Amino acid sequence: MEKKDALNVLSRHKLIVILRKIPDNLILPVVQALYDGGVRVCEMTFCPDGTMADDAVARQINAVKTHFADDMVVGAGTVLAARQVVLAADAGAQIIVSPDVNAEVIAESNRLSLVSVPGALTPTEAMTAHRAGADYIKIFPAGTMSPEYFSHLTAPLPHLKMLAVGGVTPDNAQAFIRAGAAGLGISSGIVPRGAVSGGDTEKIKNLAEMYVDLIKNA
Repeated sequence: MEKKDALNVLSRHKLIVILRKIPDNLILPVVQALYDGGVRVCEMTFCPDGTMADDAVARQINAVKTHFADDMVVGAGTVLAARQVVLAADAGAQIIVSPDVNAEVIAESNRLSLVSVPGALTPTEAMTAHRAGADYIKIFPAGTMSPEYFSHLTAPLPHLKMLAVGGVTPDNAQAFIRAGAAGLGISSGIVPRGAVSGGDTEKIKNLAEMYVDLIKNA
């Protein structure tokens, strides 16, 4: 799958599910539940606190990409350094997501023809990311700032593709889309820790379906 294809999938589905610290033996069942619920884009996050080694995250990215091939666009999240971009790309990642605007990470993502999604909060940060070559911009934490803030942010910057990430709930998901969000990033709202540890893939599937439907009907 080429970069333009990954961008098309994200544009159509408007949802990235964020997977953080999922045990190796559960990663494929969890992603299968997401797929069954209609999700087509997910990311596995690096862990700056060291609780999960970068190589371990890369192995999960590779396992998911190998299993699902082009049926699932796979990304790497919490990417803080250019070396992690290379590691993720070698594992099969197609999207690079960060919590901040790091010019080196954006440049390396573009060099490797990966979708670049840095994190920002203000208009200045969003435009800095755009000028550096970002494809999408993750507005984080969006839930803290509300859909109204998102509407004010997108009004003068309608040419930017911005995702609402952090604090997105069933109650505000559609409001973010209507406020101009090009998509949503959701973690525990779709993949609750208890459902993962309990092997409740049916719950994960049902939550995925709920958010997919909310986005379609926004």
